[in-house]
Amino acid sequence: MINNLFKLTDCRDFYNQRQGLGIFLSRELDKTGSILKLIKSYLGIIMDKISFFTEKCKAHHLKVTPQRTAIFKILATVENHPSADEIFQEIQPKFPHISFDTVNRTLLTFAEIGIVDMAEGHGTPRRYDTNLAPHHHFFCIKCGRLTDFYCPEYDRLHIPEAIGEKFSITSKRVVLKGICDACRAETDSVPDSPGGKAQMKNQK
Repeated sequence: MINNLFKLTDCRDFYNQRQGLGIFLSRELDKTGSILKLIKSYLGIIMDKISFFTEKCKAHHLKVTPQRTAIFKILATVENHPSADEIFQEIQPKFPHISFDTVNRTLLTFAEIGIVDMAEGHGTPRRYDTNLAPHHHFFCIKCGRLTDFYCPEYDRLHIPEAIGEKFSITSKRVVLKGICDACRAETDSVPDSPGGKAQMKNQK
């Protein structure tokens, strides 16, 4: 039945070994009690994103090409904040002749017309965010992972008067920095050295 559902929506390639689906399933399964309802819900979310993408392109007179659509499909089905190189590596098997420059320029265009947002830089390659709802970020200083979180109190943060007078504010985002749960667990698992101080594992 699930296979038929994928065929009907022409979205099978969206979900093949996608990290986003696994995270979504584990988070939402208890709420629905039905894997089929869950898949349909996820399909609905993705199709809404595709409709949004198409409408934005048309509004800005941007041709909806197979390459642009494929790039957006990747963006729409990941939970992380990918870089242009990560998108390029994933799309190249399907479009062997696409260049990194094309992928990079496409992402910049998407950001310009409001299809995606640029995540703040932390000394790493520019990363892109398809979550356009008000949200904030936690940045792990060890592994570089950027995690979305929601906080109404942060959404309502007051803009200092001097800043508001000097600059035109278009959005607000709080960025918290620290060590993520995965890196903390890895650190905790390293045995203490003879001197009693835990040794940190090298991070790639």
